[in-house]
Amino acid sequence: MKNQWVLIEDQNEITNIWSKIYSLFDFTPDYYNKTQSPFTFPKFIKSVNIYDISKAQQVLNPHDADGNYRTTVQIDLLKAIFSECMGKDDFVYALDWQHGCFKYDPRINEPYGYYMTYASRPETRAYFPFFFPDGDYFLFVSQNFSWGYFTHPWQKKAWVFGQKMVKLMEQHFKDLGFIKCI
Repeated sequence: MKNQWVLIEDQNEITNIWSKIYSLFDFTPDYYNKTQSPFTFPKFIKSVNIYDISKAQQVLNPHDADGNYRTTVQIDLLKAIFSECMGKDDFVYALDWQHGCFKYDPRINEPYGYYMTYASRPETRAYFPFFFPDGDYFLFVSQNFSWGYFTHPWQKKAWVFGQKMVKLMEQHFKDLGFIKCI
């Protein structure tokens, strides 16, 4: 993969990815029940932490007030955590519920806009998910679904799972402006 973000356009691939998310994590998003967790983690995932990320909104926004791309220490730190968890994988899935699906490589630093257009439907935009949910569930998950970072748009929380991811987040959550939920 040579680009930081690659839009997945194959509908079969998208369906397969979301089917895994729905089945493995019992993902049940609910607009009307905004207080319940939409994720249940399977028994093979032993480590899960939940963080309140509401205070980190400003530092996790990859665009300034004028819409220009920017980076922050916190964005760079999350990308470094993802990169370390990836090992030799080419990408992680970056998913925006009911919207665009991407292959994302946080090791590549390149500015990007708010969206990418589909080659097959140039009139349709796919918006990049990022580390802070802006009204949708954003999910970053490894290719084998063993670790990830799932966010909730109304609770402003992040679920972090997988042994290495949890360990790294434990070391850095305060630097990110996150508050650990009990």
